[in-house]
This record gives sequence, structure tokens and C-alpha cells, in this order.
Amino acid sequence: MLKLGFHAVSEPGWPTPIDTTIAAVYSPALKTAQMQGTVKVPVNAPLKGLITLTPISLDVAGQDGSSTAFIIAVRSGPPPAPRVSQTIGPRIETKDTVYVTAVGNSVSIVGFEAVDDATGGIIKRDSIVVTDTTPLPYGLPLNFAPGVQGKKVRIRSFAYDASGVIGYSVRAASLTQPTLLVAVDTALVVYGRTYTLPTNRNGLIADLAVDTAGENVFLSNINYGRLEVWQRTAQKFDPNGVAVGSQPWGLTMARTGASAGKSLFVANSGGTNVSTVDITPASPSAMKETSRLKTRISLLYKITEARDPATNKIRLNVFGPILFSDRPQFVEQGQSGLLYISTKPTTSAPTGTVRYLNPSKPAPDERFMLDFATRGSDPNSWLVANVDFVSATPAPATSAASDELTICDHPSGTFDPTGADDRSCMTTTLGVDSTVKLLKIKVRTDGLARGLVNPESDVDWRPNLDENSLGLTDTTFAASSGDGRVITFGQGNTKGGAAKNFVAFDTLTSPDAPKAASPAINISDLINNASDEIFGVALDSSGETIGLHGRESYFASVTFPFTQRLQGKKTTFSRGAGIAFHPKATGERTLNPNDRLAFVASANGSIEVLDIKYYDFSRGQLATKFNLYGPLRASPRFHSDDPSVLFKLFGLSPKGLVVIDVTAADILKAPDAP
Repeated sequence: MLKLGFHAVSEPGWPTPIDTTIAAVYSPALKTAQMQGTVKVPVNAPLKGLITLTPISLDVAGQDGSSTAFIIAVRSGPPPAPRVSQTIGPRIETKDTVYVTAVGNSVSIVGFEAVDDATGGIIKRDSIVVTDTTPLPYGLPLNFAPGVQGKKVRIRSFAYDASGVIGYSVRAASLTQPTLLVAVDTALVVYGRTYTLPTNRNGLIADLAVDTAGENVFLSNINYGRLEVWQRTAQKFDPNGVAVGSQPWGLTMARTGASAGKSLFVANSGGTNVSTVDITPASPSAMKETSRLKTRISLLYKITEARDPATNKIRLNVFGPILFSDRPQFVEQGQSGLLYISTKPTTSAPTGTVRYLNPSKPAPDERFMLDFATRGSDPNSWLVANVDFVSATPAPATSAASDELTICDHPSGTFDPTGADDRSCMTTTLGVDSTVKLLKIKVRTDGLARGLVNPESDVDWRPNLDENSLGLTDTTFAASSGDGRVITFGQGNTKGGAAKNFVAFDTLTSPDAPKAASPAINISDLINNASDEIFGVALDSSGETIGLHGRESYFASVTFPFTQRLQGKKTTFSRGAGIAFHPKATGERTLNPNDRLAFVASANGSIEVLDIKYYDFSRGQLATKFNLYGPLRASPRFHSDDPSVLFKLFGLSPKGLVVIDVTAADILKAPDAP
């Protein structure tokens, strides 16, 4: 069956004749089909006037089906009440629309009535004026007050005809059983409002960043190579967005220097670069990518030493370079200005890593963080990272001389604009440790001779580390504390296994490298105690508490040196998305109980509100219309928000950006509140 319908025509002589064809076209074709349609009988139709209905059908071969016409007559007496039907989902937002179809004697008014399911009290009754030319279905905006969020409501639609006769919403049990049933739909009024992306760019969103001062929210649209910009004042997305690099993923606000709060860093996962976007213009159309930071390749080598105890001869083996993906995925900036980046695995490089770089350098080098590596199985081995070249020249087997080791590196963050080789090389027979130390001296000496200011090698070398433990599976998650003092990355996509969580300590006194990073033993401690996957990570404003969302939600303390000790957990929905802290949260010592909150986006269509002092105590649940995925962000209220708004939550759903204005009424009382 390709087409099914009917043709309705009135007999000659009607003041207002009927000649209407209604048909449904099916693609792909169906074996059997049913359809229904409505033909309006004009008010001046003659009583007992005849209407002929002729069925229409077309099969897959393009042949018309056989049919028998039948005739109906216009009945005498007053017209029946309007026949009304409504369409509304089981979860609705305060600004949603109920769609109503009403057929009758010149329908003039269509409306709805919403009743509190718990109390029976009327929440709202509203209507609109329609005419015969108003297209169906009629869209009636609910426009509920914010206080209705979280309540179940019963909704019934109605319509008045030209004679003032009212009809209420009904539904037919089926086409074959046309018994009319009263249609009162029960729906949960969820929290927040969903804003759809521009229709021509409905791509995958990877990350979001909130600009409280500018009242904008930025989304990275992987499929369309741009930032989508939602504006609080316009209550919608800008139609053009901001073009950036290939496959933009992670986003973070600049927090240092003149660009603090005025620029946005964008990790372009389709390349090996990071965009900087000026977000100060009031209009998104004036926001532009001001620069694109192109990173240099990062190399890692493993060198084994075998020393003859009798002759002290050193035999060397060099493995590498050991390559990981360099494509940036998530990005965070510390208070020193350093950028911390996780890299996106590829088919050829199936694991990524966590690295850092100094964006103020002319040619920033991505540096490995060897602190994260676990102990290896060969005490006579070294990992040497952040160098340009390593090779070993073996001495003759019969010679007492040691193998020669050559290591080359350039001054970190520099390049020679003439195209000349800016590397310095050191060759010795003294083994790894001594060769690297002498290399660092040579890089500085050569750099000073070329007129560079404070040239330094960023080489890092550690004994007996497992290079495989640096690799991370896709995807990673990232967060930074409000003051930029602490940066954390969580390992994703472990497919049911225990995930790793890394922490770096960034200070103003360490502009070229993090002051400290969590050693492998602390990472293992949190893994062993949590033993879970990671769907999202968060840090509070002071960097004292890490939040991890896996099959449950976990909270660990952060102290220096890093302990990452598990402090508590809460059973939340077993699958889900991001986690966030209240923007004023400072761990357990948060003074205001209404600031001492964490928010967990779960795959049961809700955001769970947790107390980070009493971990098993729920402070509420904010239902959402759709399941959220990816990051969850919390921010202070915008200056144009109603004063009743305490703070805002931002999440992603398959339908777009979800914005929730949280008030005191939405949060349950804390157990220690007066």
C-alpha cells in the first residue's frame, strides 16, 4: 500500500459545496493500513443534504484499488459539541506547548485546564481565539509559573463552537472501536527549559562553558567546527555561532592575564591545536577566533641500562619513540596560566595521555606528566620524556668502553624562525642520568649563545616506570577548581573496569610546570577504594574535594601532597553523565548548607542533589524532560535573573541545552540546618 484516503463531495446545489480529498502516503509501502481524516460540514449545509465518500488506494505497482462509494446525509437538529483531542508528553517543561485539535460548528475558542494532581487545585486555565482558517493543531503555550516545577499536573483541553457549546478532550480507543474516552493526561512538570540548536547544525555537542559576566553559554559542536552560543538576553542560540578549528571538543575559560574571563580556549580534537576565542563582544557574530595555538610533537623513549659489575661497562637499549595521540580532547587552565590537556585516542594511537603546556610561549611544547606512571618491572630502565631524539651507539663487544648515548632537545617553547635546527645534543658513555643532566646544561648554554632569554630543556626522566600506565582510553573528563589551583582528569570508557583519576597542583610560583602531581600510589588508592567507572568529574571552588560520577557517586579529599582519599559515596542511578559542585562549595567546611551541594546527572531523567558533608543525605531531585549526557555545569545566577534564583545548572540533552534556574524551594533542608 502506497496511498490510502478518500474523496468527499457534496451533491449539487449546496450554498457552500464540499469537494475535499484527504490521503496518506506511506514510505516504505505497507501491507495493511488504516487512516482517518476530518471533513468540515459548513453551517449552511442543507438538512438531509447528501455527501458522497469515495475511498482512494494505490498499491506498490501503481494500480488503483477497487472501491465502493457510500453516501451520508446531514442530520437535522443542533450541531454536536466540538470534538477535541490533545497531544502532550509525560514530562513537560513550564514553557512547553499542548497541541489541541478541535472539530465542530465553527470552533471559536480553544483552551486547556491544568490541575495539581496532589491537591486538585487549578494551576492554570487559559485559551486562545481561533477561526476556521487557523491551522490545526492549535498550539497553546502552557507558561506555568516556576513554582509548578516538580509537580504532577492533570491537563484537559476544551473548545467552544460558534453557538457557545463546549466540548472537552476525548480519545478513541481505536479506529475499529470508536468509543470515546475522556482524555485527561497526567504529566510531570520538570525543571529547566530546553533550547534547541540551530536546525542546520544539529550536531554532537562535546562540552559546554558558562560565561556568567556575558550571560552566554558556549557549546562545542564537533560536527560543524564551531561554537554554538546561547544568549540569556535572547533566550536562544545565535544562528551563526563562532567558527573554530576541526572537531572542537573541550572548552575552558581563560583565567590569567588580560584575557582572564574574556577569552575561551577550545581543544580542536580533529587536529593538534587549540583555538583562542574573544568572547567580549555583546553580539556572537562579532566573536572571533583570535589565535590558534599549534602544539609540537611530544616524544617519549624507554632506555634500559645493563652495567657489568666487574668492568662497569654500560650496555644500552633504546625503545621508541613511544607515541601517543597528540590530538587535544579536554583542556583546563591553571592559575599559573599553564594549559592541561588530555589527548584523544585514534585508530593508530589507541591511547591518549594527560599533558601540559605553556600557551604564552612562541612554540608551546606538550609535556608528559611522568608522575602519573606506575612502577615498572625493570629497575635498570628509564623513561625519558619531552626530548627531540634519543639513540644509542653500541661499543664493540670486546671493548671495555660503554655504549654511547645521544639525547637531543631544544629550548622549551621556542623555535628558530630561520628554519635552522635549534636542537642541542649531548653524547656520553655515562648512562642515562648523567647524559640528561649534561644535556640540560648544554641546552641552556647553547640557547644563551643564540640570544635566548632563560632557555631551558623540559626533559623529564624517571627510573623504572611502566610507559603503558600513562595511556588513557577514550574518553577522558576534566575539571578545575574555581581558583585554578587544582586540575583533575578522569579516565573514561573503561568498559566496566576501575578508572583512574589524576590531579595536578598548579600555583602562581610555578609558571613552567605544575608544582606537584598525584603520584601513582595515590591514584591507585582512589581506584581501589572507589573501584568504579567514571562518567564525569568535578572539583569544588577551592580544590579541596573531587567528585566522581560512576555507577555511584564518590567524593575524595585533595590535600598536598595528594592523598585523594575517599571520604564518602552515595548510591545514585547506575548510569549517567556529568557531576558538578555548587559554585561556592569549599568541601565539608562550606559555611552555608545551601552552598554545600553536588549535582549528579543520572540516566533516569534527573539531576540528584547531594550534601557533600553528609554523603548519604539527599537534598533533592530535579527531574528533566530528557536524559542528560556529557558535562554538567553550575554557575552563579546571571545579573539579569530574578533575585529568587540562587544559582544555575546547565546540561546537555539530545534535544539541546537544558538551563535550570534553581531556587531555595527546589532544595531540601540540610540535616544540620537550624
